[in-house]
Amino acid sequence: MRKFTVIFALAFLLALTLNNRIMAQDEIEMDIIMWKDAFSHGVYYGIEFNLEGNDVKNVRNVLINLPNGKKMWLRNTIGLNAICLEAWDMSYEEFNNRFPEGEYRIILFPQWNKSLRVNVTHDFPQTPVITYPADGATDVPLDLTVEWESLGDIDGLCLSMEGAGLEFEIDLPTDATSLAIPSGVLQPNTQYELWLEAEITDGRDNDLESCRCIYFTTGAE
Repeated sequence: MRKFTVIFALAFLLALTLNNRIMAQDEIEMDIIMWKDAFSHGVYYGIEFNLEGNDVKNVRNVLINLPNGKKMWLRNTIGLNAICLEAWDMSYEEFNNRFPEGEYRIILFPQWNKSLRVNVTHDFPQTPVITYPADGATDVPLDLTVEWESLGDIDGLCLSMEGAGLEFEIDLPTDATSLAIPSGVLQPNTQYELWLEAEITDGRDNDLESCRCIYFTTGAE
């Protein structure tokens, strides 16, 4: 009976250890985000690699493999809980050369932590077209209603604004074509930067975003 109890206890501890390791895997989130930013003066591309979670601190090494054969090796010697790597402001030619379509792999060591393997494409969603206000518009009313053309086949839509200390962001229904800015958000005689972002995801930790950025200045009260 004692022998059976010891064996049962060892089996329970082993199962608990394996379960903890599986839970540890679930506590590490990884994704790759690619974006396209459209301004009046040009279009620029960027990419972001994200690792986040309580157990990232237990990851000692990170290996990133790109489909063009390039590799990057990182050592998490100080036990970070999140790692974010970005590159931005690239023309499409530069972006395509440095971060082409194909299989991307993020490999974590020790090996019991999960790794990521994603087939990345450059099939960005349609770039939003803002019809009001116009880029560079002045004397824009404080009771502003932002308007844009309808977007199809997207999984997310977000509008954000910055200016004079303001940080405004709101997620919208994907079929929305306008947003009335709440009273008191905008200040008179102030320049704002407005972003409208459309997003699609393949459901496998690979997100693609297309953003339109405009600038406008409000009028007096």
